[in-house]
Amino acid sequence: MISRLRTYARIVVIVYAFLPIIVTSTLDRLLGGNERLRERQAVWLRETLVDLGPTFIKLGQLLSTRPDVAPPEWLAELEKLQDDVPPSPWEDARKVVETDLGPIEERFDSFDTESISGASLSQVHRASIDGRDVAVKVRRPELEHRVERDLEALDKLLWVLIQFVDDGRAFSLENLSEHFRETLYEEMDFEREARMMAEIRANFEDDDRVTIPEVVDSHSTERVLTMEYVDGTKLTDLEELDRMDIDRPRLAKDLHQVYLKMCLVDGVFHGDPHPGNVAVQPDGTAVLYDFGMSDHVPDGLQQKFVSFYLAVGSEDPDEVITALSELGMLDLDAAEGGREELEELVATQVEAAQGGGFDFAEMRALVEDLEEVVYELPFRLPKDMALVLRVIAIGEGIFTTVDPEHDIVEVSAEMLARHGYADAERVKEIAEGGLEVS
Repeated sequence: MISRLRTYARIVVIVYAFLPIIVTSTLDRLLGGNERLRERQAVWLRETLVDLGPTFIKLGQLLSTRPDVAPPEWLAELEKLQDDVPPSPWEDARKVVETDLGPIEERFDSFDTESISGASLSQVHRASIDGRDVAVKVRRPELEHRVERDLEALDKLLWVLIQFVDDGRAFSLENLSEHFRETLYEEMDFEREARMMAEIRANFEDDDRVTIPEVVDSHSTERVLTMEYVDGTKLTDLEELDRMDIDRPRLAKDLHQVYLKMCLVDGVFHGDPHPGNVAVQPDGTAVLYDFGMSDHVPDGLQQKFVSFYLAVGSEDPDEVITALSELGMLDLDAAEGGREELEELVATQVEAAQGGGFDFAEMRALVEDLEEVVYELPFRLPKDMALVLRVIAIGEGIFTTVDPEHDIVEVSAEMLARHGYADAERVKEIAEGGLEVS
């Protein structure tokens, strides 16, 4: 009974927090869609999610990858959500460590009570074991109870919400709910993260372009993850990288090849490559942190991505729509009413590209325009697709930040050809000249 009352009390808090967004969304529909109003909504939404705590910060990060659920103005604002929040008090974190591992003084040579980073689900402390420097990631105290309460409240609110939307939007919302619950529990499970780290680290064991910290199994549990401490300079600290005499074009290419290898060859990838999770050592080696969002690429998805790229280059709107369907993003039967609109959009983008060839910037413009249409059509974004697309989008941003002249097409074509996904010259010709694909 007490638990139920707490859930309903949380529902009241959530509804009250979202009330301005609910009111303005209603006004937006009455006005027939107002871009400025949606932009203001997006800012309110981001701030509200931060105020509501860890579960909702994660929800916002997931929403930023779901153009089938959120309007484009929201997507752009939610991408700004940073998983950077003040740490829990040391005594609370200490209880988690000692409950899982035993007395800190007996298990560690030293343990810094000041955290070196704080995220919505965890915080990280420096420590040492047998003279070896380590980083200890600790799940936030009582997190599972807070997450369970929030998820139960969101489930009840979702049931009410889907009574007022069409079948296509209801499908997307239910899909999002399942995706969110699964992703959240996976990220809370540090034993899973340790396995993902070990698998990805093994794939790059003989690769000097990247370093992945080694997990200390003897000091790791579902709530505590202890790993080798590897320091580095933040990837976006360009002045410091230049002071270190880092070859930035080489670094961008190395990182791009590393992520392509993970996604297209190994089939298991680091799922959160934002600048805070990628550092650089003095010799130019990249360091990857935080593998909570790592995942496996479903069988066959690699070739489907290549097919989508070739379809875009073929200048055939029907081919693009078919490729989207094969990726599991579009139900062609359900979308028949909007197919003409989709074909017109794709044709417009292709026509704009004909003068100078089709490159990744134009492909990105196509995707952004699709977001406008997707929000109004029965589009869906499978969990695996959402995460892979997020990695691609964030990765593209960091590669070009490190080296503004980075040639995404050339590096991608080289990797596609090297591993037999497509002929490199064919891919380049399509990118540069818009040739037809037979």
